[in-house]
Amino acid sequence: MNKFRLNQILEILTFPYTDTGLIQKDALAEREDAYCAYLDHTERFSVKGRGETSKRYEEAQKNFGKYLCRICSGRPKSLDDVLLVGEKFFSHNRITEDMSHKWKGAARREMVVKCYIDNIFWIANSLLTSRDGILAIRTWKNKAGREFPEDILGTSSAFDKVEIWNTLTRIVTPDLFLAAFVAMNGNRMEMFYK
Repeated sequence: MNKFRLNQILEILTFPYTDTGLIQKDALAEREDAYCAYLDHTERFSVKGRGETSKRYEEAQKNFGKYLCRICSGRPKSLDDVLLVGEKFFSHNRITEDMSHKWKGAARREMVVKCYIDNIFWIANSLLTSRDGILAIRTWKNKAGREFPEDILGTSSAFDKVEIWNTLTRIVTPDLFLAAFVAMNGNRMEMFYK
């Protein structure tokens, strides 16, 4: 796997856990808010409002792409490339499937935060396992399930998973994913102490 590309993908995946400025300005939350405003005007058949919210959404989408380009340590190929990676991990469908279009403001932002938390568990489920009660790197591909449709990066090679884990732990502390894995498996705290 190309190390530059892997690093770029993981930086985009983990931006919610590494960017301290996210508390003040969350480009993804702004994009989703603009998208939902567009959907609201579309449902009401408001032509004028739909045109304005469409422009607002396009601007928010572009700002989100620029933000993703800024957080990448290397120079991305293109804005579209970065937006496609962002859409894989933070898609409109995942965020809005739980969201009623009638929700406003803070409740919509909570759906973005829920997506951030869901990704923590998705990463943990894809990359970690328990062998004899001890946490270990999962070197095989998970079967598609109801909660997680596939591995987070869709890889099946044992070497790739180890490389992904090593790169991931250089970007963000692994404790976040270890705690999520333990929580997913019944809070068996003895997994931490062996």
